[in-house]
Amino acid sequence: MNKRLLFFLAAIFLFGCTTLKTPEIKGVVVDAETGKPITDAYVLVTWRTTVSGLGGAVYGGGGIKRKLKLKTDTNGKFKIDKYLTINWVPFPFGQGGDLGISIYRHGYELKSYSFDNENDFVRGKYLEIKVSNKIIELEISLNKPKNENAFLENAFKISYMDSNYALDEFKLFIKQYPDSPFIPQTLRAVAALYWGLGDKEATVHALSELIQKYPSSEDAIYAKQALNKIRTGEKLE
Repeated sequence: MNKRLLFFLAAIFLFGCTTLKTPEIKGVVVDAETGKPITDAYVLVTWRTTVSGLGGAVYGGGGIKRKLKLKTDTNGKFKIDKYLTINWVPFPFGQGGDLGISIYRHGYELKSYSFDNENDFVRGKYLEIKVSNKIIELEISLNKPKNENAFLENAFKISYMDSNYALDEFKLFIKQYPDSPFIPQTLRAVAALYWGLGDKEATVHALSELIQKYPSSEDAIYAKQALNKIRTGEKLE
């Protein structure tokens, strides 16, 4: 391959790449009811690249470029430094990237924000946004779940992002709602999270507890099948 061809191919990738430039973001997280700052709330920040195909743009389809897990301080504050996401897939297949911010704390409902172009960093997309000297400020109020349905739904949403945290959230649900009809489903979710984390012993314990305490539930039937697969070395889904 001659030098001209190499230069031509390099130029395609260099000038065909797309980007997403995210500014500095300062945030404060407070209790929606009291207005008091929430300490030690988790802030999960993910920068991903976007690719486009026949079905349109796929956010995150190009993979995760950077991931941060922050915590709010004693004043409920956090800061995300500015960052440049470079998508090396040539346009039109590569289409920049997106920034995802998720905030969660035990006993509060998850809140998530998504920015897939630089125009999203204005108040028009989210009311919580303020722009000051080119710095984005997020004023986020977290609500407490209104009932056990909302609590459990929130825990499942978090489980797709943070397995370890979701385990504690499910355990908190069991403690807070010990007579809930959703306990078998919750124990099944706990077992699945442990399995995904590679903790076989804890998985077996959760499945066994489910069978012992709720033997007539549909989830117990699944638990028995799952235990047999674990013992025989079959793939557990």
